[in-house]
Amino acid sequence: MPLLKSNSLAAVLLLLLAAPAFAEDGWQALCNGTDLAGWRSVPQLDHWSVKDGIIIGKNGPQKKGSILWTEEKFSDFVLESDFRFAGTVDSGVFIKGETYQVNLGISSSLKSDMTGSIYAPKDGEKYPGKARGVAEAMKRDDWNRLRIEAMGKRITVHLNGHEVLAYDTKALEASGPIGLQVHVGLDMKIEFRNLQIKPSK
Repeated sequence: MPLLKSNSLAAVLLLLLAAPAFAEDGWQALCNGTDLAGWRSVPQLDHWSVKDGIIIGKNGPQKKGSILWTEEKFSDFVLESDFRFAGTVDSGVFIKGETYQVNLGISSSLKSDMTGSIYAPKDGEKYPGKARGVAEAMKRDDWNRLRIEAMGKRITVHLNGHEVLAYDTKALEASGPIGLQVHVGLDMKIEFRNLQIKPSK
């Protein structure tokens, strides 16, 4: 068996040292980087795929839309992900089921960029929690870092390291799945990478 070169050996040692630290830190990857194991789409349409570690959501020709749900349910958590889109999209991340969504892109109903805002009609209006400072924090047509904290009834959203929203919900469920959306009626595509969650202990 050939000996490992010193730089290769160093890389292996770094991975071995990093793996336990990652586990102890409590973060859990939500995508294995190759397929959609651990997820289910509603309805069962060909809107979702994984390529080079990136979850890709794209509408088909009939623009029916779809939500990709985790099979696992979560209670309090911190979720982080990079996301990227170009053009007009209406997407978002559902928190513990369908009642609360952190919007990404242009609201189809308001025709306005509501990235980082909370879509929750059951709380009295379509967007009861409106994000601030998104235009300054957002990188257009590029990767952006999203952080969502769901603790008790409060949802806090950070975009590229800037807090853009802190909203106290009226009826956030104790637990539920995470969902990613491709909105009906739009010719759209959105990508997610480095999607991970840290459940509260």
